[in-house]
Order: sequence, then C-alpha cells, then structure tokens
Amino acid sequence: MTNISQFIIFFVLFFNCTTGYIFNAFCDTTLNDELYILSKRAKKGSPIDEYLYGRTLILGNFPKAKKIEGIRYLKKAAIQGYTPAILFLAEMYEKGLGGIKQDYIEAYKWYEKGKEMGIKVAKIKLKPLEESAKEKNGFRLFGIVLKKTDRFSLRYTLQKHGAIPIVLDDNSYCDIFASYKIIPGSDRLQACYGLSGRFILLEYRYPPKPMEYEKILASMLSKLKKKYGNPKEIRSNNLIDQYFWEKNGIYIYFWMEPKTNTCFLRYVEPKGYQKLYNFLKEQNSTKQIPKVDFF
Repeated sequence: MTNISQFIIFFVLFFNCTTGYIFNAFCDTTLNDELYILSKRAKKGSPIDEYLYGRTLILGNFPKAKKIEGIRYLKKAAIQGYTPAILFLAEMYEKGLGGIKQDYIEAYKWYEKGKEMGIKVAKIKLKPLEESAKEKNGFRLFGIVLKKTDRFSLRYTLQKHGAIPIVLDDNSYCDIFASYKIIPGSDRLQACYGLSGRFILLEYRYPPKPMEYEKILASMLSKLKKKYGNPKEIRSNNLIDQYFWEKNGIYIYFWMEPKTNTCFLRYVEPKGYQKLYNFLKEQNSTKQIPKVDFF
C-alpha cells in the first residue's frame, strides 16, 4: 500500500472517529496506534513531526493534559523556525482554538517571531502596531495611536496593560473588558471597531462611588482638564452636562448620569463611527437606531 493510500485511510478513520460514525472501540485502537507512531516520530526532534503531533492533539477530542502536551510540541517546532507551527500557535492564542485560552500577549509573541523570520502574514498582522509607533502627531492612548490601530492591536495593547477580557467576539463590532486594573475607579471598558476593522470607539464606565454627584463630577473634570485642557464645548441635555474635547481627529466625551451617579468617558473616531452607523441604519431601515447607543 502506498504512503498516499495510508494517509487517506488514516484521515477518513480520524474524521469518522472524531465525529462518532463508526464503532468507538475500533476508532480508539486505530487512533491510538497512529498517535503512538506520531509521538515516536515527534520525539526524534523533527519540527514537521512535532508540528503534526502537536496540532493533532490540540484539534482532536483529547483531555486537557494532551492538549498541554500538544502545545509543548508545537512550541518546540516553532522555536526551530517551522513556519506552520509559528502561525498556528499565533492563531491558536489569538482565537482560542482547541479549548486553549485566548491570550493576545502570547499571540503577539509568536506573530513577532514570524515577522522576524520574514513571514508575510505575521508582518501584516503587526503592521498597525508598527504604523502606530512611527506616527508622531496622532492621538495616543496606552502608547498607541488610536486611529492607526485595529482589533488585534487594540486587544493586545489593552490586555498588556491589564484589561481583562469579558466578551471578545469577532462576529460583532465590539469587545468588552473589565478595566479596573488599568483605569482606577472604572469597572468596564467597551472597545468598538468600524467596517474596516479599525478602532472607532473606546468607552469607560465609572460606577457610583461613595461621594456626592458634584464631588465625583469635579474630580473627573479636574483630571480631564489637566490632561486635555479646557473642554471645547459643554452640551446640556435632560439635566446631563456632556463635556467635549477634540484632539488630533479623536472626539472625547465625558458625562455623568445624575440618577445613577455613573460616569462615562468615550473616545470616538468620528468618520469610522459615522460609516458604521449609516451601514447599520441601512441594514435595519424599519428600526429606529439611536446614534449614541447603536452598539
């Protein structure tokens, strides 16, 4: 029997076993034999075999201990410079594949290694961070230029500074983080992205504190004025005073709801925000979409 025939038979058996279409006992025996062969080959130190064995454990229906073993072998292959292993590790941590916890710091680490080796995909992934580093006049938050950053870059930066992911959903326009570690006094951070996938909005929520409304407002305004200067505009609406700044094409809003004593601080890229608003309005033509709340 040729090697190609053996591979096809193994693939069919593996697929059927993992989806439960033939007898479990036969599947277990077949897969255990094939895994044993893969593991023996991987232990010899070939990066290709280490990658194949590690990937099989990560994506297969195996217990956590086996998945940890799979990561170990993938890292061995990646350290040796095997391109598929580097990219798979980066994507695995970025998307949380195979039950592995999503970790943007680890994802960045492997994309960075890929970029150093000249891997095109890794270069593209890290390009917004490089653009941000070169930008001199853009509005910066956490060291990055907001208008230059995309979803991966912003997730990585926020996690690096202590934001804790609550909801990271690539099928939506927003992510939600716990923010108390990076911004004292705040509890939640919402990050949103436009049709191009780049930043359009960042909003912090500051829950009620054991102080009076006027004291909370004065404290927050003092910090914002020190950082951004006097507000460009103050808008009053339904007893809510909204303070507005504009810095390098980024709109900054601060307001407080008197009924709940909850403060909000919002950073907006207006053009991308408007494009997404118009798009969603077209998609929901029969539904009224309040502009400030369409997320």
